[in-house]
Amino acid sequence: MPADYTTPPHLQPVELWRLRLATGEMASAAISPTTTSVAVVWHLEDQLQDAAEFQEREAAIRWAEDIRYMLTAACWA
Repeated sequence: MPADYTTPPHLQPVELWRLRLATGEMASAAISPTTTSVAVVWHLEDQLQDAAEFQEREAAIRWAEDIRYMLTAACWA
């Protein structure tokens, strides 16, 4: 195990998606589990747009997917 190992792999943040919008802007969402909850954040051009905390991983992923859907639907409007 490396000497700088601090966070178990199952508790490390993971990028869920990265999306280039029709405007050329880049959006992304990441999930970060803890021992008691799951946090999700999404960014637009590296600026935090929103964050939420959930008790269940599935709910966190659904929320992030809703954001992605909203961003892609806005591109087609």
